[in-house]
This record gives sequence, structure tokens and C-alpha cells, in this order.
Amino acid sequence: MKLSTKLTLAYTVIVVVVSAMLSLTLYLELRRSQREVIRDQLGDILNLAVTQIDGSFHSLIVSPSDSSVNNTFYRIIQENLATIQGTSDAITRIYTLRQQADQRVVYVVDYQPDEQQVATVGQAVDIITPLLTNGDISATMVEEAPLNLPSGDSVLYGYAPIYDPLGRQDGALVIALDASSVIASEIRARNQALLIFAITLVVVGVLGFWLRRQTTPIGDLLNGAQRLTQGNLEQRVQIRRKDDLGALASAFNTMADSLQARIIAEQQALGELNISNQQLHERTHTLEQAIQEQQRLSETVRKLSLPVIPIADQIIVVPLIGTVDARRSADLIETLLQGVATYRSRVVLIDFTGVPTVDEAAAELLLQALEATHLLGARTLLVGIRPALAETLIHIGADLHTIETAATLQDGLLRALNLIGRRVVTVARPTPPVA
Repeated sequence: MKLSTKLTLAYTVIVVVVSAMLSLTLYLELRRSQREVIRDQLGDILNLAVTQIDGSFHSLIVSPSDSSVNNTFYRIIQENLATIQGTSDAITRIYTLRQQADQRVVYVVDYQPDEQQVATVGQAVDIITPLLTNGDISATMVEEAPLNLPSGDSVLYGYAPIYDPLGRQDGALVIALDASSVIASEIRARNQALLIFAITLVVVGVLGFWLRRQTTPIGDLLNGAQRLTQGNLEQRVQIRRKDDLGALASAFNTMADSLQARIIAEQQALGELNISNQQLHERTHTLEQAIQEQQRLSETVRKLSLPVIPIADQIIVVPLIGTVDARRSADLIETLLQGVATYRSRVVLIDFTGVPTVDEAAAELLLQALEATHLLGARTLLVGIRPALAETLIHIGADLHTIETAATLQDGLLRALNLIGRRVVTVARPTPPVA
């Protein structure tokens, strides 16, 4: 449901409900005030009229035979009733009643302009109102609402207690007041309230139509905003007004233009960034390949820097060139072990002739290499040790008695041959014949 429709319905419902409540309140208040006036009027009449009824005379009227003008007490009270009725044209009925021991409510003295319709003493009262049903009339009391008679008349009944000389309640004076004017006033008030309500409905309808026209642009703005959030950057609202809604629509279109331009710029920047990322990825891939190739070359160089050269059966030589650090010493251990195992060597010559210096960590690893080859059953000769290496070995506390050395590679080879039980025989070169 659109926002304009919701606002219109809400406005219509609220105004209709308020109007109905006001109309109903007005009608009820007018009816209450009209009834209050006639009830007060009847109460005043009762208070004045009951003083004209002699309670002692009334208490002496007890049997149907007393219903005669020949009965002085009956006649006096009936004349008083006639006098009271003559004071107001609104009084439609006046009589007295008494409640019997069996709870029946009966007439005592009745007055009618037409004497043939007068009720006799002891005759049951034909109209029992709510107050009579309750049975307690100890003070002047008036019914809350008029009573509609079978004849179509509307009358309001009121009661005032009658007391005998001993102060005992002997009955009650009943006056029925014509309430047709009140009913007519209530009908007029009701019609006026309905008319006001009908006029209000018409006004509400007109205002609702106007309000819907005024709020329709709000729905257009909302729909435009929804389409814009869904990605329709071309969405604009067509509202030609010079009020706040027109200004809001113009601001919305300006915002949409700015948003469209920004998104297009960001998309272009994102495209350029994607291209840059692709180029960076390609360069990174190329660099990774170059690094891998460099690592392979480094590994090859590392292996070539520690060659294992078998120079005789069970004798291998490992010549070292350049500075020997801890990593290179670790590689040396691996190379020696593999060489001894591969060539079943009994003597290993490590040539340090081309090594200018060895750090302490490398020297300690070198000693571990000697121990490792010894465990494999091979003896290791260190050849061509320079003073710097000798000083390092002494500084780290190496056991020099367990280290076998040779000054040169040639000396080392001679000792290695002797260790495996071979001799070097010098063979004289034959002298060429003289021509």
C-alpha cells in the first residue's frame, strides 16, 4: 500500500472517529441536559404537591367502598389531585398508591378528567416502573428516563412519599409528566448530530482527496529512491511544484545525478585497478618464476661448491673454495656422508687450501662432520689448514689430538694411500737414445 494511501486512510479514520465521538457526545449531552431539566421540574412539582395531600385522610382510605365522592376523605384528596393537575398542562396523570402486605402495589386515590376511567381503591396499578419494582420510595424520586406507553405517549414518572400523623409511610403520590417535548428535543438533537456527522464526512472526503493529491509525490519519491537503490541510475522524479515537496524532488534529482557520476567514476577506477592488478599478477608470476630459477641455480652452485672427487679406490677429496659459514658447513656434513656412503670411502681429504677464513659456528659444524665420517668408518684428513682456521679451532676448544692434518694435498694423498695399504713407487723415466 502506498504511503499516500496510508496517510489518507489514517487521516480519514481519525477524523471520522473523532467526528463520530464528538457528535455522539453532543447528542448524549443534549439528551442528558433535557432529561435533567424535566426531572428537576417533576421533582419540584412533587415536592410542592405532596404537601397538599393530608396523610391522615389518606390513611383512612383502605377499601374499594371508599372510592366514592361521598367519602369525605377520598373527595378531599381527589380535589387536591385535580388542583395539582390544573397547575400544569404537562401533568398527564396523577394518583396515590400504596404497597400492600403481599407486596402488591394498588391505587388509593385516582384522578382523571373523565371519571369513568378512575381506578378504585385496591385496584392493582397497571404501570409498574423501575422505581416501583425496587419498592423503596422513602424520598422524592424521579425515573431516570421517560416511559413509552402503549398509546404512544412518552411520560416521565415521579414519586413522593405520603406519611400519616404518626410518621409512618402510608403510600406515595404519583405524577406522570408529559415528556414528548423532551423526546422531540432528543430527536432534534440526534438529527442535528447526524447532520453534523454527515457534513463532517463530506468535508473529510474532500480533505482526504486533497491530502492524497498532496502526498502522492511522497510515494513517487519513495519509488524513485527504491529504484535508485536497485541500481537504476537513470531514475529521476518528475514533480513540478514550488513547495517543500518540489524542493525535495529537486534535491533528490541532484543527489541522483551526483551518485550516478560518482558510481561511473568508481567503476572506471575499478576497471583500471583490475587492469593494474592483472599486470601486477603477471609481474609477480614472472618474478616468482625468476626467484625459483635463481633458487635452482643457487642450489646447483651450492652443490658444485662442495664437489666430491674420488681419486683412488676408497679415497675421496672434497676441495673447498671461499669462505665457509655455518650453512656451508651443514651442507659439507651432508656431502661428506653421501660421498662416504656412495664411494665406500675409508679416507676423506678435505682441502682447505682455498678457504681464507672459517667462523666459530662453521668450525663447530666441521668437527661434527669429522665425527659423522668417523661413525661411518672413514678417517678424515684436513689438508692445507691456514693459521686463521687453526686459531679458530683452538678458540672453540677443539681436541687437536683427534684431528689429522696434512700440509698439502700431495702429502694428504700419500698418507691416505698408506692408510689403505698402498705404496707410491717412483718409476724412472726412460732416457731417450742418443742419435
